[in-house]
Amino acid sequence: MVTTRLRFLDAARGATMLLVLLSHFGYVYFRAPEYDDWKRALVRIGMVATPTFVMLSGILIGVLHQRCRAGFAQVQTKLIDRGLFLVLIGHAVITLAMQP
Repeated sequence: MVTTRLRFLDAARGATMLLVLLSHFGYVYFRAPEYDDWKRALVRIGMVATPTFVMLSGILIGVLHQRCRAGFAQVQTKLIDRGLFLVLIGHAVITLAMQP
């Protein structure tokens, strides 16, 4: 079976997700003062995730544009729709979940 997926991009996305997971895990799980060293270490390791995620997003938009030139307007509309949903609805849900 021939696949058109770029596996190195999938691997980079997975590694970025792992870094985000480490950062959040360290921040939430190690709350006691005696675990501050562990918390700081995991959060510092995870700080690489944000710029990596932003770079991958830009690279993926370029790859999508290159591969789907004719139908990129549809891809662009779908991405804008997802982004607006996350910013508006997702942010509201997270804000409600964080209320005491």
